[in-house]
Amino acid sequence: MSPQSSARPLRKAAARRWLSIREAAEYTGFSTRGIRQHIANGNLPAYLPRGSRVLRIDMRDLEDWLTGEGRVPSAHLGNGKAAGAGR
Repeated sequence: MSPQSSARPLRKAAARRWLSIREAAEYTGFSTRGIRQHIANGNLPAYLPRGSRVLRIDMRDLEDWLTGEGRVPSAHLGNGKAAGAGR
């Protein structure tokens, strides 16, 4: 048996569509301040990519949140705080 035949086929990870706070606000009709408040309250997951100062929102998370199917893991933000919340 060759090593290749026993290896699992590689699956491509589903591509994420990342939105900025502004793009999420435009998509939902909320203000940017409202989006930031929902992030700060833990209602809407947001990601702070390593080495970045800009929050990103996964489009799937945004749609889940809008439809009430949201899942909010506790450690999306590296330091547990929404960067820029309350500006």
